[in-house]
Amino acid sequence: MMVGLIWIGLLSTIRVVLGSELSIYAQEIVGDSRRIPLAVIDYDIETRDLKVIENNDDIVSGKRYCISGDNGDCFSYMSMTKPFHYNLIIDIHDNKISKLSLAPNTDVDGIVPLIREPIIGEEATVSKLKKTTKTYKQVRDERQSVNEQSSHDTAEEDEEDNRSWLIKNWRQVLIGLLIYNFIVGFLQKKEKEQKANEKSD
Repeated sequence: MMVGLIWIGLLSTIRVVLGSELSIYAQEIVGDSRRIPLAVIDYDIETRDLKVIENNDDIVSGKRYCISGDNGDCFSYMSMTKPFHYNLIIDIHDNKISKLSLAPNTDVDGIVPLIREPIIGEEATVSKLKKTTKTYKQVRDERQSVNEQSSHDTAEEDEEDNRSWLIKNWRQVLIGLLIYNFIVGFLQKKEKEQKANEKSD
């Protein structure tokens, strides 16, 4: 019993010293359904230390893979290429891994882990809105000033327009003449047809 407790204590001490392990797997989307280990990462959340223990590139380049962690849930679907140039982004929130992402990065060799933590954004300043209520007199005065302004504008337009009535209304005169010619032409045509019908009878 005592040996068992010592053994458990020794294992927990080793676990604290070494941190935790995170395994990353690749599984073909179409075809082979076995999970191929890509990398094993030793991490310590408290000190933010990351170390790649094992990097495996036994995958076929160009095939589409489901990339998953220890739990088997896919966090990335991608076409893997060899040699590896990827960042494993580990999002940490409240000292727990909240999200994993695998992103291509040509500046690195292999699978290089990165820790990303949430950044506190700026808070918008709150200002109290002031409601202004206008009295009836203020509303009436505003309407009156708007009406005076619009009547003043139309008066200026009338003063500036010294053209004759025919020049101002030439469109209406033209439309009237066209309608008159159309009606007269139609009536003359009808009268000619009526005379032609009477002669033929």
